[in-house]
This record gives sequence, C-alpha cells and structure tokens, in this order.
Amino acid sequence: MKKWQEFLLWVVCFAFIDVTFEFIKTLAENGTLSKWTFALVALTVFIIGWLVAFIGAKSLKNQKTEKKNSWIVGLVYFVMVWSVCMTFDVMKYSLENNILNTYYFFGIGAALMFTGWACCRLETFLPKPKRKQKK
Repeated sequence: MKKWQEFLLWVVCFAFIDVTFEFIKTLAENGTLSKWTFALVALTVFIIGWLVAFIGAKSLKNQKTEKKNSWIVGLVYFVMVWSVCMTFDVMKYSLENNILNTYYFFGIGAALMFTGWACCRLETFLPKPKRKQKK
C-alpha cells in the first residue's frame, strides 16, 4: 500500500470514529443515554486503544516483515492523536453539560499525563528509521 493510501485509510478511520462518538454524544444530550455514557465509552476505547498500541509496539521487536511494521506504527500514531483529541472532546462535552467535578478534572489530567508518558515510552519500542549511507 502506498503512503498516501495508508494516510487516507487512517483519516477515514479517524472520521468514522469521530462520527460514532458524535452519535453517542447526541444520544446522551437528547436524554436517550445517560450523560456519563459518552465519557465512559471514550474511556473504554481509550484503554483498549492503548492496550492494542502497546501490544502492537511490543510485537515489532519480534517482527521481521516490513508490511506489518508500517501498519503497527501507523496504528500507534493514530492512537496517540486520537487520545489527545478525544480527551479534549470529553472535557468540552463535560463543560457544556455541567458534569464536571474535582475527580473528573483529575481523571482528564491523568489521561493526558498517561498519553504523554506512553508516547515517550513507545519511543523505545518503535523502530528507528534507517539512515542511508552516502557513497
């Protein structure tokens, strides 16, 4: 798969996830679902996404093929960007619906701190780009 096709695939995945979460947010705002449903679904997907990213990054040390390598690296970067965007989206939603308290702010801060820590930790797992030697 070419780089632009892979990038387009990740953009489509990001848009699909965003549409899904906007639908859940709309149902919560209409009263069909509880106000806390959006935050709980976002937290669940946040945890599952980072578990998959860590497992995928750990598997790169055992992988010899280049095809899966680019997919896993793309997934890791996708989870990084998505988790920051979703954390701020959950905070905005909570401010708009007056469901914030002290523990909620601590939870959002912990999610952002975890994302920063995980990004630094994943730097040791991800393969370094190979330098081309000049001849």
